[in-house]
Amino acid sequence: MPRQAGWTYYWPGMVDREIQTEHWPERTTYDFPVRPIGALRWFGLLPMGFAVFWAWMPGHEIFRLTRQAQVGGGFEWFMVGFLSLFLLAALLPFSLGLFLLAGRTRLVVTRDQIVTTEIAGPIRHSRKVRFADIDRLELASRSRPPGGVSALGSSLAQLGGLSAVLKNGKKRLLVAAYPRDWVEDVTKEVSGLMGQQGGAPAIVRVEALSDPAARPEAEELAPRPIDSKVSLETKASGIQLIIPPLGFWKGSKGMIVFAILWCLFMALFTAVMGFARTSSRTIAFSFGCSSASFG
Repeated sequence: MPRQAGWTYYWPGMVDREIQTEHWPERTTYDFPVRPIGALRWFGLLPMGFAVFWAWMPGHEIFRLTRQAQVGGGFEWFMVGFLSLFLLAALLPFSLGLFLLAGRTRLVVTRDQIVTTEIAGPIRHSRKVRFADIDRLELASRSRPPGGVSALGSSLAQLGGLSAVLKNGKKRLLVAAYPRDWVEDVTKEVSGLMGQQGGAPAIVRVEALSDPAARPEAEELAPRPIDSKVSLETKASGIQLIIPPLGFWKGSKGMIVFAILWCLFMALFTAVMGFARTSSRTIAFSFGCSSASFG
């Protein structure tokens, strides 16, 4: 049955938490509501509060330096630009907290690609996947928990996610933390829309077990190679694979060098601020930035 252009409907059974769907000749849009994760959404206030606390000190200094720079002085404007980097850094934890607190997903299927947009107020983040790169669609969920599980755990077990497994083996997350029935129905429609432009991808269901006791036991363990440094331990809840670190330089992948350079930079910055401004407030702020770099 051909799809009509420009019609909207709401999924039944969801009074105030509908998936708004719009069908057009060139695209189909699925607007998901705010994620129904219950009380877990309030954990988003933690990174948001940290971001506000982190941005308060440089923000206060920027306000003070801006007033001084109006009188004259290029050093103040240099410091305003430098301290603005700390304000931009605070946007990352604030955005993560906002996505957890009030994040929702918009899934757009065009003629040749899938566009997923995470929306949380004015903040948006999009990712695109082309049809030609998709090998299959993967539905992930947890098995229904046994009796005695809390209401929060039971509600979270009803959630599922949708990923696109690419032909190179990588995965691209499309939809996460929504009721499995919603995700499954949307996945079928997306597969059908992709089939209209070519071959419909296979839908694979991956279900994690909520009860560790229900996990199947391994029939046989392969022997460890003689030259292998990886150890394998069998526990009551499963199998633990221990992989040793790659080493100081190879394992850090340059992070040690970056940390040393960052500490040297912050030490120089602290010295400059200490000599340039004798007020205790500025010195305290510089010491705080230096301490944060070592932490």
